[in-house]
Amino acid sequence: MLSLPPELVIKSLEGLSVQDVVNVTQTCNSLRAIILSNKQCLLQTDNAFTLFDSLPRGSTPAGISADALYATAASSVALSKRLSCGIPLEARSHTLYDLSKFELTWDPTNNIYPFEFFLANDIIAFQSSSTIFIMKLTPSGVIEESVRVEMTPDRAYRIDYQISDEGKSLFIAALIMDHTELTQLVQIYEIPILSFGFGEVALIRAVGLPYTERPIVVIRDPYVAFNVHHDGMLELGVINFRENTGLIINVLDREFTAEDDENDFEMMAIVDLKLHPKEPALFIHDEFWGSKFFLIDIPNDMPVLTHSLLSAYELWTRRRSLPREKPFPYPFEDAQRTIPSGFRKISTHSHAFDTVAMNPRPSKDPGEESVGGAQRASDDSDSLSLTRVSFHLPQETREVENVLYPHGSTPNGTVVYGTHILAPGVYFTVADLDSDHAAMVPKFEDGHGHGSCWVQLTIPEYLDLPGPPPSRSERDINALYQDDPAPSLFNVGTGRLYVCHPKGLHVIQY
Repeated sequence: MLSLPPELVIKSLEGLSVQDVVNVTQTCNSLRAIILSNKQCLLQTDNAFTLFDSLPRGSTPAGISADALYATAASSVALSKRLSCGIPLEARSHTLYDLSKFELTWDPTNNIYPFEFFLANDIIAFQSSSTIFIMKLTPSGVIEESVRVEMTPDRAYRIDYQISDEGKSLFIAALIMDHTELTQLVQIYEIPILSFGFGEVALIRAVGLPYTERPIVVIRDPYVAFNVHHDGMLELGVINFRENTGLIINVLDREFTAEDDENDFEMMAIVDLKLHPKEPALFIHDEFWGSKFFLIDIPNDMPVLTHSLLSAYELWTRRRSLPREKPFPYPFEDAQRTIPSGFRKISTHSHAFDTVAMNPRPSKDPGEESVGGAQRASDDSDSLSLTRVSFHLPQETREVENVLYPHGSTPNGTVVYGTHILAPGVYFTVADLDSDHAAMVPKFEDGHGHGSCWVQLTIPEYLDLPGPPPSRSERDINALYQDDPAPSLFNVGTGRLYVCHPKGLHVIQY
């Protein structure tokens, strides 16, 4: 093989896995030199998609260098194997980022703490009180750049984020609610996150929305979508913030016709939604249909918005619309909860839309596939079974995987991630972590062939919180105590645990 010209060596590696190519690289210097100078060796593997979401922010398979792509591949396969080993993992490194200068708001007794987190490579963002903080982290423990976005104080908030496809900007949709006046508005920001020009906050648009008690907001340039609760109905609102257009959509249910007109349809009740990563369309979950979700197109002729910051429902143009004819069925009848977790790249031009179901109930239809061949967890409240259903776009094929808690039920004191998902493989909790108890994180098959499992994390002692003082008056309002809510995130794609305490952000590599 060493006598072959490089182009034939590259051809001979076609169809291998990323792990195989990494193994070949480690056999001799000659083959290593060929692979590190020809990224085609990795891009032609049968599971090259495993690398796309692991690339440095702003990088693409076409633009990244061959040696940087190999470094990503070697790290990806090693991490996947380590997380899947089945034994408790110890922390490999620890970095503490000083947060004292940001004056974050903490009041654990009233459940006030940093929330609405976002994580992407070296960028972390979150809300504290009426401020959104965006920080760029370095491996050395220094917050290289940071910026604040100040919102109207003394309000309730819902936040969503999106990194632009080229990785240069962070978009933020901040939904701000006044529960006294029963008004609501959304503010859309664009913030450069490259080193040059980092943090130059631009308010692109501010639009008044009809007041909704339990709002949802999602953003993907150029759209913001939200739910609208009006006269007992859960409707869908869409804004094109680049063109200042928008409307409220009454989504119709193809399965139910109106009682007085068989050519008319009943309205759906929208309880969750995600914007399509490539098309002007929305994935929507209906309150009634627990066994499927739907895709609806965003109209290309939405009217110009003229009501500015006013919240009146009557100021909006309303339109009735049907979702696409073919829904996306789940392989179960219903579930305790179904969470649309977001999108993963599976090629340069296609994505998988992941949803995770808690304790799904298998379908009664004998022709429907079971949930990963696993049994549903028992009705014990401590039991937990998670099923990931991945719909490949645009092919609309489906993959199903199931992870049942290894002991059948959750051991007392164990912190279990998986019920609050920020993005595929990124999990959030406010449970107190301590060294006396493990943390468990679900890891679904990532393309490297290790399957799905629960990852068990050993929590280091430096995360232990002190016991609370005997009386509330003795509490330090700027300190956390045992059992106080302490926000943390685990990113399966990087093997990093992020724990936010008043004095600092701990980043722990497993």
